[in-house]
Amino acid sequence: ARGGERGGERGGVGWKEARKEADEQLRRAKRAELVAFVEGGERILDFPPSLNSFERMLVHALAEELQLEHCSHGEGHKRFIRVQKKQTAPETAAVELSRTV
Repeated sequence: ARGGERGGERGGVGWKEARKEADEQLRRAKRAELVAFVEGGERILDFPPSLNSFERMLVHALAEELQLEHCSHGEGHKRFIRVQKKQTAPETAAVELSRTV
């Protein structure tokens, strides 16, 4: 090892551990953003096209965990994710209500 590096590590933290921590921080941030959306009054949330493919995959996975509808729109550098709250169809809600009355 040269320059104080051992086994590809710097400062006691290997690049894999640093990457894992960065990914976890990103996951927590995106999850917090989606939870705030779920608790808020908006029905649709668009994520910007600036997300890379890993970030888009993460948003899709988190939206699925939170039982939100999610889909990608656009192509190439214009690709973005739209997340929506699931909505009960009015007919279904009326049928359910009539069964309880």
